[in-house]
Amino acid sequence: MPVFRGVSHVPPGVNIFSDLKTFLFYAEEVEYYTAEYLKRRKQQMKQQKADNYEIRTPVPNPKHTSCNVCGVLFKEGEYKKHIRDEKHAISVKANQNLYNDIDAVIE
Repeated sequence: MPVFRGVSHVPPGVNIFSDLKTFLFYAEEVEYYTAEYLKRRKQQMKQQKADNYEIRTPVPNPKHTSCNVCGVLFKEGEYKKHIRDEKHAISVKANQNLYNDIDAVIE
C-alpha cells in the first residue's frame, strides 16, 4: 500500500485527498519537480555529450588483416589507411542499402 505524506493506510477506492484544492496543490507540486528534474537532466546530458558521444572510427584487433566490406587484404596496422582508400569508398557506396538497413534497425 503506498504511503503519501503520512497516510499509511488507505482502503482501496478511498480518495487520499480531502478536497479538490489539496489535489490540485499536489498535482502542481509534482509538475514543478518533474520540470526541474528534466531541466537538470538535459543540462547533464549536454555536459556528457562531448565525452560519451564522440564518434570514433572502429578499429579491428591487430591480427585482423582483411576488410569485411570490400574483401581486400591489408598489412597489420594499415586499417585506417585502407578505409581512406578510394577502392574502399566505392565498396561502401555499392553496399549503401545494406548499411541503411542496419542503421534503421539500430535506430
